[in-house]
Amino acid sequence: MMDPTHPSNPTHPANPSNPSNPSNPSNPSNPSNPSNPSNPSNPSNPSNPSNPSNPSSQPIQPIQPIQPIQPVQPIQPTQPSQPSQPSQPSQPSQPIHQTHPTHPTQPTHPANPANPSI
Repeated sequence: MMDPTHPSNPTHPANPSNPSNPSNPSNPSNPSNPSNPSNPSNPSNPSNPSNPSNPSSQPIQPIQPIQPIQPVQPIQPTQPSQPSQPSQPSQPSQPIHQTHPTHPTQPTHPANPANPSI
């Protein structure tokens, strides 16, 4: 005979507050990891396909030896120049200010006739 003071635990029937974990059904926030499907940010490493900066078909050139630096030739002294004649003061010229022509008004766009509204 069943215990009448504890009849099948009616205060907790089959965990109704968490039926089959509906707040996380099959982890919908990360279904098959859609934020990184097959690693699309690096598919087959396209930023370095077969290392094009150093294709194996080209042989490596040997490094050439560094040539010694040639000594600098001394600077020859220059002949003293003749004193220049004082220049005549130039007359200040009045700046010419040409007015800009006014921009013609743009014609109004006629409601895009090439694409009449449907």
